[in-house]
Amino acid sequence: MINKVEVVKIISCLRKKAGYSQAEFSEILNVSPQAVSKWETGLSLPDIDILLNMSWMFKTSINNILEGDDYIDEVAGIEREFLFLNKILKCPKCYNDLKLNNNINNLTYECNNKHYFNIIDGVVDFKTREISGEQWSLSYRNYDEYLHEHHWLGNPNYKRGLNKADVIWEEIVKHRPKIILDMACGTGQGIKHQIKKINWPVTIIMVDISHRILK
Repeated sequence: MINKVEVVKIISCLRKKAGYSQAEFSEILNVSPQAVSKWETGLSLPDIDILLNMSWMFKTSINNILEGDDYIDEVAGIEREFLFLNKILKCPKCYNDLKLNNNINNLTYECNNKHYFNIIDGVVDFKTREISGEQWSLSYRNYDEYLHEHHWLGNPNYKRGLNKADVIWEEIVKHRPKIILDMACGTGQGIKHQIKKINWPVTIIMVDISHRILK
């Protein structure tokens, strides 16, 4: 069964990506501007001949026009990881579902309470959160860190088990090293999460070079 909501998004994004106004698009397809408006508001769908013309114009298949995930991945260049996250992400502020918007020029995840989180350099930016009594702010920049920060019984992802950082630190605690070198430490949040487990004398060396500088 065709999902009209997805088709509406796809046709609108295809048109805008090609740089056509609704009037220009209607002229190329030899239909009225009102017809294009109805397609993009879900009041009607193009017939098969028009879909064939769209397929030729945008160099994509009719199936991709009618199937949301395939279209987003192929036309907008969105990585499949983001499409998968679209199904599982929860808003850290209100715990409602986060959904990927359809603005291909500014991808964000948004919840129905209007909390939004940008995708920056290929990761979801959950923004900086102030920690009372600390000397710096923490920011978690990917979903693994997000899960780590929200690892409590009420979290829907609580039963996923230990993440890789916790597994590594279990081994560190066993060996009780005298020196720990934390490469690419960022703001130091990795050590901050785990330092409470260190109950022996140790020297911690933290090193980081921002990839933004290297660009």
